[in-house]
Amino acid sequence: MIALVYVVATALACCCAHVEAGPTSQTYSLLPREDTPVRMAKPRNNSERLWLTREKVYLVYRSEKNDTEFGGEAQCVQMKAFDFDLPRKKFLWNTLVRKLKVRSRLLYRNNQTGHMEESTVTITTKKSYKNLTYDDMFSIGEETYTTYIYKDYELLFTDYQTCFTIRRPSDDVYMVWMIGRLNTTDINPECETAYHGPVNEYGCSVMKPKYYVYDKQI
Repeated sequence: MIALVYVVATALACCCAHVEAGPTSQTYSLLPREDTPVRMAKPRNNSERLWLTREKVYLVYRSEKNDTEFGGEAQCVQMKAFDFDLPRKKFLWNTLVRKLKVRSRLLYRNNQTGHMEESTVTITTKKSYKNLTYDDMFSIGEETYTTYIYKDYELLFTDYQTCFTIRRPSDDVYMVWMIGRLNTTDINPECETAYHGPVNEYGCSVMKPKYYVYDKQI
């Protein structure tokens, strides 16, 4: 009987959790949602198809406040692809490979000057394992004639029209990006579902903090 009461109490505590996070001027309520499970079918995490939409993308929120890969605590992080090396079959070390390479402008607002900083990054699609029939990851980095310094990202979910959710395995940072300039209330709610991850045995998600980066005024 005591064990049963403990299980029920744990489940209730999980499903009534409230977390606040974000900049000091903002708080974000992370109350439990009644989301359906994320559909992780092939069409929902194809990184090649995502980048071939050729739209400007905007970082809406992430699970870390300070991310050096995207300007630290800078706001208004966005990317716009301008050059596409389209997928093609070629041989590399006697192995047939096929990948998409994209060059993109990365912009964010400098918190000290208020000006937008710009750099060029290279995005390359890849597979999480070699037998997969499509690319479900991509790398973002700086490429020179001799080196390519990059970070890998897992594409967890995208609808290819309003948003996509990614995870950086190297430090377990999650992000939700918006495709095109939309009202943030119009993006697919499954991107947030993928951001928080699957439910546990009590039917509750482990709610991640959300540090908002998007500024609709810029």
